[in-house]
Amino acid sequence: MKRMSKWMGWAAAGIIVCVGSASAEEKAPAAEKKAPAAAFIGTSKCKMCHKPQFESWAKTPHAHALKSLENATPEQVEQAAKKLGIVVKGKAGEQASCLICHVTGHGQEGGYTAEKGKKDMLDSVSCEACHGAGSIHMKAKKEEKPKTINGRPGEAQCLVCHTKVMSPAFKFEEYVKKGVHESFKKPK
Repeated sequence: MKRMSKWMGWAAAGIIVCVGSASAEEKAPAAEKKAPAAAFIGTSKCKMCHKPQFESWAKTPHAHALKSLENATPEQVEQAAKKLGIVVKGKAGEQASCLICHVTGHGQEGGYTAEKGKKDMLDSVSCEACHGAGSIHMKAKKEEKPKTINGRPGEAQCLVCHTKVMSPAFKFEEYVKKGVHESFKKPK
């Protein structure tokens, strides 16, 4: 009898633990669905709706950032590498440490790669380098579009590449006044 009650006690404890575990699992919040990440779409898509911005951006050094890297002399590459404390072996236009600031989305899923970058128009510091990947923005309803993209990139975004070492004269406030591209004129 004593054995039976001991066994029943352990069995009851096991049931309570199991039931307790099940109810804890039931009470745990369901894993939230992650919103799909936006994909890079390239400037050819951006300019479909943002033509004035595209045309004014196309006249800036950002629009030609990869070309400036590819056309840099060995001395210029060596000088920049020395400033950054990196070693560049081979062509600067093929170095991850250089490309990160001269193209859009390098090292990110769907971003620039030497194989596909040029045809995808990510071979510059383009719209999506500052505003973020644009696929969700492009597909969104008009009233939702502002919520799907970084409409006003901040100083931190610029300072990733415009460091004190590489751009010692860079002053965000002055740069914003000059602008990277024409801004939308909001209707009154």
